[in-house]
Amino acid sequence: MKRSLKALCLVGILLISLLFCGAFVEKDPYAEHETLCKAMIDAVVADDREKAASLLADEVPMENFDEVYRFLRSVWADMKGYTVAVEEQGSVRENGLTYYSTAFKVTSDDGTVFRVTCTTAPGGSKLAGFHASLTDISDSPEKVPFLVQLAFILFMAACTAFAVWMVVDCIRRRIRLKGLWIVLCCLSAGFTLTLAAGNVDLMLRAGLVFFPSMATMRSGVFMLQMYFPVGAIVYFFRRKKLSAKLEQETAAFYNSQQPDFTVEVPPTVPEDLSAPQDPPKED
Repeated sequence: MKRSLKALCLVGILLISLLFCGAFVEKDPYAEHETLCKAMIDAVVADDREKAASLLADEVPMENFDEVYRFLRSVWADMKGYTVAVEEQGSVRENGLTYYSTAFKVTSDDGTVFRVTCTTAPGGSKLAGFHASLTDISDSPEKVPFLVQLAFILFMAACTAFAVWMVVDCIRRRIRLKGLWIVLCCLSAGFTLTLAAGNVDLMLRAGLVFFPSMATMRSGVFMLQMYFPVGAIVYFFRRKKLSAKLEQETAAFYNSQQPDFTVEVPPTVPEDLSAPQDPPKED
């Protein structure tokens, strides 16, 4: 019975841990950009105007779409194949909404390089903006100084090592809800700060301790992403109290018990075993 109860508790802790982790998983706003970019290029190459129009969000004005479509046809009509590579990602806040953009480097089969930018609104599965232009491959993006990159690498290594230390400490320490605290030590919280053309966008994020902290600077867009091992930090300051509380509860439990140490005295045995004795009474 006790083993079944322990197994049931363990399964419950695992389910709660999975639900707890799922609460921190957020949808990547850039996840569908590459798919939308390829779908638009394929529609233009195939001269499928209706398919290209269907990829645009409802709020996008269609007055100038024919002109844009004719331009795209003029540069992509003879393209047989192409490759797509992500150059940069960022977000801009306009009219109370945050728009997410991904710039792609599209290289056609004849070596021509295009810069294609796809933009979506929050939670949108269609394009709120699509821009294509020839690009000069000699223009290299601005690079973050090596010392700054090294600082971020050391910071990430320190955060990961600290989280691992706390997980090991949690495993070895006698505390209640140990499984929940182990999961908490693996979680982190942070933010992404984007500066572009005078616009400032701040987004709070949550994830795992090994999520990257970094700074990037591309085409005038500065993005700072930081993650902190918040769960491990909380456990670090609570660990002694957690173990002390369990020890106090254990001591109080044993102190509350009053074991009975009385010994039953056996009946007196007669010294003379040869003397007649009464037969035992029947029940």
